[in-house]
Amino acid sequence: MRVLPPGSLTDYLRLLQAKRTDLKFSLKLFSHVWSTSFGDRLAIREQSAHSQCSECLRHKLLISKLGDDRLLRNSQVQAFSCHLKRQYADRVCYWTARAHSKLPLAGSGRRELSIIMDGMDKSKFRFPRSGIFNSKEFTQCVRPCLDMTLAIVHGVGLTFTLSEPYTKKDSSWSIDVLANALHLASASIDLRQADVSLQADNTSRECKNNGMARFCGLMTGGHRVFRMEMRFLQSGHSHEDVDAQFSVISNLIESKKLLESPDQFCTMLEEWLRDAKNRPDEMQFRVAQLADTIRDWKNYLHIKSYGNTLQGIGGYKQYMSDPDYTRPLLYMPYYVCQEIMKAGPPIGRLHSSLTFAIC
Repeated sequence: MRVLPPGSLTDYLRLLQAKRTDLKFSLKLFSHVWSTSFGDRLAIREQSAHSQCSECLRHKLLISKLGDDRLLRNSQVQAFSCHLKRQYADRVCYWTARAHSKLPLAGSGRRELSIIMDGMDKSKFRFPRSGIFNSKEFTQCVRPCLDMTLAIVHGVGLTFTLSEPYTKKDSSWSIDVLANALHLASASIDLRQADVSLQADNTSRECKNNGMARFCGLMTGGHRVFRMEMRFLQSGHSHEDVDAQFSVISNLIESKKLLESPDQFCTMLEEWLRDAKNRPDEMQFRVAQLADTIRDWKNYLHIKSYGNTLQGIGGYKQYMSDPDYTRPLLYMPYYVCQEIMKAGPPIGRLHSSLTFAIC
């Protein structure tokens, strides 16, 4: 089953009509063929509360306003079709990396690891969770929400990392979660001979920032991984398997009537992970843990790398599927990596639930 971006049958009929200008299709015929021949293969994703792709929305609005001008309408339909093809080609790049991550060796002779990270809607993790809050007396009660970040190392394992609201969520948090996943994967895989690709949301708060780029440069320059690459799908088209996993976890939480503390949320996820039917491809490590603090990777790496900054990625757009795609590189001199490795990771509280030995 292939799920298409949100839209209507009329939108997709216009795309078909733009490709076959020599034929005329009615909406009734298009709908009949869709339901009878492709009903079990194609589905249109329902509208959600999330923001839509601005480019998709712009094309749709222009197409609806150009009903009397066939040439301009067809031009917009062609541009809309090119945009959808490009975002699909980017997804294929991720799907290819995900498939290679499940193989012992890739065509290059090295192991390829695909890691996808994302945070779940924290409103699902309100606590305490109890039927008593359905009472009218508690309608104005504001309950705190846990934050949860899921990191899936395809074909290897996955980690659920929860934290309370006072824990800062920035690039340092994302680096800590990634470092933990790499450390757990290193128990069964020689990362020094592995090509690692990190797939994340197109947001600068989490992974698309210099802090994460410096960490990837440090891992590569310090010979902890063979190569490391950061990848981002187009904004508005980043819904992937990690989001489908969030839907499963959301249904799991809804099935629980009583969850009084963060530890009980953690226990619930641990029980779900013990079931081998859930995510059977990721069995080497399956961890659910509560983090009470993070290391200050952001400032630490900025100072230790002498302000080494990744530049030149904001002035023009590139896509994962571009044939002439030139990957921006963050050059981390070897002596700088050695200095950071000798100094060790940033100082963190020793009683933190997350401990990292990768640096």
